[in-house]
Amino acid sequence: MNKHERRTHLWLSENPRAYQLFDKYASQLAATGKRFGAKLVFERLRFRYFLEPDADGFKLNNNYTAYIARIWAEKNPRYAHLIEFRSIKCVQK
Repeated sequence: MNKHERRTHLWLSENPRAYQLFDKYASQLAATGKRFGAKLVFERLRFRYFLEPDADGFKLNNNYTAYIARIWAEKNPRYAHLIEFRSIKCVQK
């Protein structure tokens, strides 16, 4: 596990609502049957907090996007094929 992945897991443990919302919005997109990227979900979260800045008080770090997407795909294997992944530079296959 690299440092960004560790930080992602720590951040998620401190901000469980962030993952709940990511799951909600990613599931809504998956229900369309169309492929989508995790950045779209993150931008949807940002849009929500632009309108409701005091809603939950967490900020989204782009370094976490890929790891959160992979966590979501592991928890939702039925829809994993719909989310687009790119390689992570610091992780070897």
